[in-house]
Amino acid sequence: MKFITWVKGAFEDQGGTLSSKRIAGYYSLFLLTNLVNKSLSGATVNDTVLFVIATFTFLMFGLTIPEWFSAKGENLQGSVKQPETKTQ
Repeated sequence: MKFITWVKGAFEDQGGTLSSKRIAGYYSLFLLTNLVNKSLSGATVNDTVLFVIATFTFLMFGLTIPEWFSAKGENLQGSVKQPETKTQ
């Protein structure tokens, strides 16, 4: 059961919803891995396609990085208690 939760968490953003950026990132990583594997086994791979998929992969995972910092900042702000002000 922990494995299923871990896999589910790999495709969710910090809010707990399904992240299309992560799905696209994992899919492009799968494509990139297949292209590199074919290239290493001797098949001809178009360099342009390889570079485009590699750039797309890095872009998709790069777009998820700000989510981590913004979520940590929100958690820190929410944990600090503000002084109560009395109103009359």
